[in-house]
Amino acid sequence: MLTNRAWLNSVPAVKIALLFALGIIMGDRLLHIDPFLFTGIAAVMLVAGIVFLPRPWSIVPLSIGLLLLGIVAGNRSQSVSSDLQKLTRQNLVIGGEIRSLEYRIDSRAVYLFRTTWISEDGEHLQPHRSLVRLITESSKDTFSEGTQQLLYGRIESYPERRNPGGRDLKKEFGRRQIIGWIKPDRMITTGLATVAVSPASTIRKIIGNLLPQQEAALLTGMILGDKNALSEEVRDNFRQSGLYHLLAVSGLHIGFLFVILMLFVRFIAFRLAVRRLILFAGLWAYVWITGANPPTLRAALMLTLILLSFPLRRVPIRWNLLASAALIILLFAPAHLFKVGFQLSFLAATGVLLAIEVWERRSTCQADIPQKSLPYSNFLTEYLFKPLSISLSVTIFTAPLLIYYFGGYAPIAILLNVIAVPVAGLVFALTWAAIFLNLLTGLLLPALNGAIELGLKILESLAAWGASAPGNALNSYGGLPVSILILTLFLLTIFASSWRRRILLGVGGLVIFLLLPFLTVSPYLRLDCFDVGQGDSALITFPGGGNVMIDCGSAEAAEYELIPSLKNRNIHRINNLVLSHFDTDHAGGAEAILQHFQVDRLVMTAPHTEDPLGKRIIHQAQTAGIPVAVKYLGDTLDFYPASKCLALWPSSPCDGSENQHSLVLKLTYHNTDLLFTGDIGFKEERRLKQAGDYLDSEFLKIPHHGSKYSSYKAFLETVTPEFAFISAGRNNPFGHPANRVLYDLNELNVTVHRTDKHKAAVYLSDGNSIWPVQWK
Repeated sequence: MLTNRAWLNSVPAVKIALLFALGIIMGDRLLHIDPFLFTGIAAVMLVAGIVFLPRPWSIVPLSIGLLLLGIVAGNRSQSVSSDLQKLTRQNLVIGGEIRSLEYRIDSRAVYLFRTTWISEDGEHLQPHRSLVRLITESSKDTFSEGTQQLLYGRIESYPERRNPGGRDLKKEFGRRQIIGWIKPDRMITTGLATVAVSPASTIRKIIGNLLPQQEAALLTGMILGDKNALSEEVRDNFRQSGLYHLLAVSGLHIGFLFVILMLFVRFIAFRLAVRRLILFAGLWAYVWITGANPPTLRAALMLTLILLSFPLRRVPIRWNLLASAALIILLFAPAHLFKVGFQLSFLAATGVLLAIEVWERRSTCQADIPQKSLPYSNFLTEYLFKPLSISLSVTIFTAPLLIYYFGGYAPIAILLNVIAVPVAGLVFALTWAAIFLNLLTGLLLPALNGAIELGLKILESLAAWGASAPGNALNSYGGLPVSILILTLFLLTIFASSWRRRILLGVGGLVIFLLLPFLTVSPYLRLDCFDVGQGDSALITFPGGGNVMIDCGSAEAAEYELIPSLKNRNIHRINNLVLSHFDTDHAGGAEAILQHFQVDRLVMTAPHTEDPLGKRIIHQAQTAGIPVAVKYLGDTLDFYPASKCLALWPSSPCDGSENQHSLVLKLTYHNTDLLFTGDIGFKEERRLKQAGDYLDSEFLKIPHHGSKYSSYKAFLETVTPEFAFISAGRNNPFGHPANRVLYDLNELNVTVHRTDKHKAAVYLSDGNSIWPVQWK
């Protein structure tokens, strides 16, 4: 049984891996530690535990030793801070080489660059080995791995978490030992990379000859994990249908390859040692070709350990294999623990192993009981019910992570994978047959190519159908807690000892599921003022869950700050998206928001007739069937029953500067007033001042990022805010916020929050007052 003490004693690798992983997490959260001291203490503890191993208390020093080793390994990401302090805030000359291309979007390319030396004056060279991300904006700048470069510029640090639920880029890149990024003022190529034809490029070329362009791009993604040539529509279909794992080389692909190699070695090798050697070579060659990502490493390590166990005549326990693979990966690369690929791979493998073990336990229990076999029952069990249960188990185990990282998962994938996985396996096998046939003979067999193309079209059709199926993604309110609840109940049901307990668990889970929305509703209005650099974005969330987003920053800010922040907080629906005007620092992220979220209504002023961004946003909204409401002075907006919202500006459509025609909104929630002012200037403020006491508001979003051409004192005195929020980028070239604006706010005893100094701000209101809260 899975729950008894004997089983726990039989899986030491699981306990060791969990302790080491826990230590890595603790080390990642700690500030700088003395690695030599911690390593020394860990060694003493481990030796003491091993020496006194037969005694019951020996588990204590062993556990402490493993935790300390994990802490030392996890704390490595903190070491980049000292390097960063030496290199930032000064112009440098940097020598080094291109390690790899991270990604390319349009003309922008991001490379991983290994520095070998730095110089502050261009004459005195200091040896320095570290990793930075090199950003180029010209489509002409294309560099191969190994290209030697001189960079002239400043290394910038990645920021810590700037928004609630947002990404901590400093920690993320620190785990990879990347100290920062550089967009050089000048670059000089000092040495070219050695020209060599990689196996991946050879395979890519053969696939291109086998199939039409679209199918070749899909097959390249399946075989090599290279999705650059895939259209966004195909990617979205596979993502939304839950079949995206077929395009990311994973443990499933290693399993396909292992089956192919097993069939192959039976015909060409009779000695077991030769067979194992071929299997080792084939598995690890594929891992190397596809980039040695955590999922392929996990699967290859598990299969390698199985093969190594045969000469020892020992049958390894599956859970020990899984834990040993995790331990080996983390010993060499502790940062992998925080990669979504590592987490999803091991959770999916856990789901597979648990489903297999449940079926084995069921078979064992029924072995001595006479069974009346129905026609085709064995066939249905092996080829339908078992795959379906494995797919269900994997989906339940991975759903919380998929919701946390990507905002949802596809329940329909439980069914689709039963069909898609065998089809993908057949395509995988036929593709390798075609590749080797072409390498050995130069031939391309039309029948073989046609079979591959047919399989790919089936997969494309499944993905397209799954993506369009109603209810295909759990991205509604409460998705993450509900998925965790389902996982917990799933485990408890499996391990329950009687049907009575299973029924009680099911009924209890249903009651919790029905009560969950009422237990998690906040009684307060919440205002999130995001840090989007030199831009603007705010989110108002009403009691009960309705919301309004006012502006969404630049496209880059939306992609890297807003979207992760919202999705990590389980926000997947925007009831009202308000765009104050169509400058890129306010509306540049609208296209990404419309793409990634369900938006119920778009509210805006009419853009200038020649504004390309405004045209694209309106077209995107209309294509998606989203109502577009154009508002002017005097118009009202119905956001929430207990609130009133009035447009105070503009008085007419835009015929000049977008800033002058910014949409100004006053939102009243019971007895609390919030004023949002876009990028208006002195002229518009004087017009608004005529409203007198109506402008009185507890909260003011300072106009135009605190520009010296806005927020004149008489306007501020009319509004009399208690809190003022200024959204401005750190070290921005515009001098925002102006000293005069800050001085006037201080004179009026206004509490000011600046994103360039304090990051995002969060305020709560009960309708009678408003107050800031700490979110960090």
